[in-house]
Amino acid sequence: MFRSAEEKDTELLLTFIRALADYEHMLDDVVATEEILSDWLFERRVAEAFFALEDGVAVGFALYFHN
Repeated sequence: MFRSAEEKDTELLLTFIRALADYEHMLDDVVATEEILSDWLFERRVAEAFFALEDGVAVGFALYFHN
C-alpha cells in the first residue's frame, strides 16, 4: 500500500533521505532540511513524495520533482 506524504511527514521523509544517502556513502552531501522539504513539497509544490507501507508502517519512499 502507498500513501502521499503530508506536511507532518517532513521529519520522516528527511530520515529516509538521510538513510539512503548514508547507504550510498553520500550523507555529507545532504543539504535538505525539514524547512526546505516543507517549502518545496507543500508551499511551492514543485515536488511530491509517497511512502510505501507495510502493516501501516512506512518502509520506503519515492520523491520526485515536477520538471
